[in-house]
Amino acid sequence: MRINLLRTTLLLLVLNHLTLWAQKPSLDHRAYPQWLKLEKEQINASGTLVSYELNTLKGDPTLYWYDIASGKLDSMRRAKEALLAPNGSYIAWKVSPAADSLRQLELDKVDKKKWPKDSLFIYWRAQDSLVKIPNLKQLSQAKDADVLAYLVESKPIKATPVKKSFAKQLLFWKEAPKAPEAPKSDGHQLCVLSGTKQGLQLLQITQFSISANGEAIAVVRHQKDKSDSAQVLIYNPKTGQVIARLQTHNQVQNLNWNQSATALSYLFSDDTAKVKNYQLGIYELESKKQLFLGDSLDFEKSAKGTMQQVSPNRSPQFSADGKYLYFGVCPRSVEEKDSLLDSEKVKVDIWHYQDHELQAQQLLSLSRDLKRSDLYVYHLESQRLVKLGNDTLHVQLEPRQKGPYLLATSSEAYAIETQWKSPSRTDYYRISVNDGSINLLAHGIGFAGELSATGRYFTYYSPQVHQWLLLDNETETLSCMNCRRKDIVWNEDLNGQPMEAGPVGFIGYNTSENEVYFKSEYDIWSYDILSKNLHSLSADQATKQQIDLQFNTWQSDSIAINLSAGYVIGQRQADKNELLYTIENGNLVPHLDIPYRIAGIKKAAGTNAYLFRKMNVSCYPDLYLLDAAFAQDIRLSHANPQQDNYNWATVETVKWKAYDGQQLEGLLYKPENYDATKQYPLLLYYYELSSTNLHNYQSPKPSASTINPTEYASAGYLVFVPDIRYKAGEPAKSAYNAIMSATDYLLKHYPIDSTRMGLQGQSWGGYQTAMLITMTKRYAAAMAGAPVGNMFSAYGGIRWGSGISRQFQYESTQSRIGATIWEKPERYIENSPLFHLPNVQTPLLIMANDHDGAVPWYQGIELYTGLRRLGKPCWMLNYNDDDHNLTKLPYKIDLSIRMRQFFDHYLLGTDAPSWMTNGIPAIEKGKTLGYE
Repeated sequence: MRINLLRTTLLLLVLNHLTLWAQKPSLDHRAYPQWLKLEKEQINASGTLVSYELNTLKGDPTLYWYDIASGKLDSMRRAKEALLAPNGSYIAWKVSPAADSLRQLELDKVDKKKWPKDSLFIYWRAQDSLVKIPNLKQLSQAKDADVLAYLVESKPIKATPVKKSFAKQLLFWKEAPKAPEAPKSDGHQLCVLSGTKQGLQLLQITQFSISANGEAIAVVRHQKDKSDSAQVLIYNPKTGQVIARLQTHNQVQNLNWNQSATALSYLFSDDTAKVKNYQLGIYELESKKQLFLGDSLDFEKSAKGTMQQVSPNRSPQFSADGKYLYFGVCPRSVEEKDSLLDSEKVKVDIWHYQDHELQAQQLLSLSRDLKRSDLYVYHLESQRLVKLGNDTLHVQLEPRQKGPYLLATSSEAYAIETQWKSPSRTDYYRISVNDGSINLLAHGIGFAGELSATGRYFTYYSPQVHQWLLLDNETETLSCMNCRRKDIVWNEDLNGQPMEAGPVGFIGYNTSENEVYFKSEYDIWSYDILSKNLHSLSADQATKQQIDLQFNTWQSDSIAINLSAGYVIGQRQADKNELLYTIENGNLVPHLDIPYRIAGIKKAAGTNAYLFRKMNVSCYPDLYLLDAAFAQDIRLSHANPQQDNYNWATVETVKWKAYDGQQLEGLLYKPENYDATKQYPLLLYYYELSSTNLHNYQSPKPSASTINPTEYASAGYLVFVPDIRYKAGEPAKSAYNAIMSATDYLLKHYPIDSTRMGLQGQSWGGYQTAMLITMTKRYAAAMAGAPVGNMFSAYGGIRWGSGISRQFQYESTQSRIGATIWEKPERYIENSPLFHLPNVQTPLLIMANDHDGAVPWYQGIELYTGLRRLGKPCWMLNYNDDDHNLTKLPYKIDLSIRMRQFFDHYLLGTDAPSWMTNGIPAIEKGKTLGYE
């Protein structure tokens, strides 16, 4: 019996050892380099080719391409930016030098001009041939044809065949003929392919532009003799024949074709001085007419009486039908000589109380304002020039607009009140492309209005009465489109923000311009303008089942909406499953209903083949190929198989009642190896409403500001992300109501150690963290990123990223005070952590960065110095020269490590790192990180 007992004991010990040995490791910063990111997926127009890239955190990308007919998947390291021939004859891509090699060159301080260049690879499908062309400068292809053009360094290049011998048959892949006495040039060698054939080979080319149909290519040939000269030439890419030789100028830029390839525009200057003034060149292929605009008599004088030029800072744009060419006009450039030394100049900003914009805004937008231009339009058929708008009128140029009108706006009358009021108000106008005449459409609108393609109709939303209004400019009548359905929620969910609620969303007008489409809380609606009938695309089922529908178009080449040329994604609120529909005869046709989030879907332009991505908490959004019926899928990628080697996370929706009786929900992340008999630390992260993110995948990656629930759950935490519902004037109490009641519920229903609970939030969530630890002592650690500590000083502060005042945030938007500091000072005191810091018992880690463009970093300093004065444990991280959310990779990795060390110390009981126990003196900055 003793022998059996001994055997049993030994067996249990062995099994226990094997179990421990077989446990999957948890995620931390060491896993970041392993995770790949799939991006730039595309399918060509004929539905024959697919490509995508897998990119690493640091290092070289890998390009994959898939031949749909053969089912063959190929790849190449360091390849990127693939171009797929619309009809499938080739795939072209760039290959860059190895990242490690470039890094070493940078360390060695080698001049970048001497660094190795990108190479071009072209794979010919029919011949199974791959060629390499080094020293690539530029690569482009026609939108609708298998025409490829590329620019390589002017030194003649001999292509290197990589597979088979097909490449040797192409003429341009032989070494270019030498031209020993050719003029000097800044240009390079241009090669053009049409299908599998050589079409053109030119030297001394600085720019080129291929027409959409691939039947014409415009180039700029540059020569240096006694003076620079640039000439625009137009070629037939297939035959190499010259279509037109245009006039020579000193400088040419911005080559631009219209959609039908019947007209070309470009900017040019004939000035030989350093300061140049520009004109506009237009060439029409059929009539062979050439026109120059920009002479001193062509444009009105500026408001200051100065002569005008074509703006070099605004690229000319053709309308979708090619009838109009829009371009900018600005004052002529004059070379000014400075007679003062820098030390003799006065540099002062004058903040005037009647300025429409604060000086901070003006200074930030100075470069933009210097590039500002008036909009003109040239009518190609009638050869007329018309000025559109004025100094205070902003014309919304929509190149897809085919009608004779454009929408214009002016906010001048409301500029000062935007300092505190949101939404800001705007006057809307309809401006005639034919003669520049202006008609007022609506006055003082808070939410964007929409003009129909012909300009007959204008729609906008009235938040006061929750009405969608339709203005008929022909009959001058105003109709309410949604008034028959008082039972439907038409306005957006503001979640307690003390401002007017805008519409859920506008979709557009149909092609015939007799229907208007817009959103409600859940559904998509069609309004028939003639019959005044309002129709639910889901027959009211979206509202009844609480499925949030979103319409998308397959191609965005038209301003008009064709429902049958788009698709709808819905999210069911009950289970967060997503649904995919197409639309037939104005009704939804269901195809998919899956417990995933649809992360992307694309359609081949010329056929019913689809690229599809889906994800959930444990499923990376890999790429699939769907058939025409959305039924059969082929998996094209497996980006992160290493995930199976780690202890991952699971997620579930938790619903509970808050202290005030509201029904709330949130997301609870648990370790994959969750054991209900153990006790876990709890970490709460929050912002506003997050429960719709149930099926989101979160890759292990360096953090810009927040914890990663997957990573922390993997490490043995329970992570809860609660929704927070707010009441105007009570942001702190609202957060307390949700977060504290959620904590109570979780403690009751899950195995959580109440002595090991923490809080983390960023920005608005950072404020809530700082505020909450003044209201309760139950949390053992807290991290607040970019928090506001003092609503009084924050109210008068500046958002330095935009230069605007922060007052609107407190009176109208997220901070939800709903009054000024003079009207309700008690609200500002009640909701400011700074005034309640003596109550804090929770150790706090703060991140406040000195280039934060949203929350001034002195808000973090006020919290830190206040806690320091009171002897409370606190640390502050200031990532130098970085923003509200970190942008620099080394900083992100550092923050991820420090946050993890901070929470692991207080909630898992690990040793505190040196930076927490001893700090890092300024003299050691950059020399030691203190992780040990």
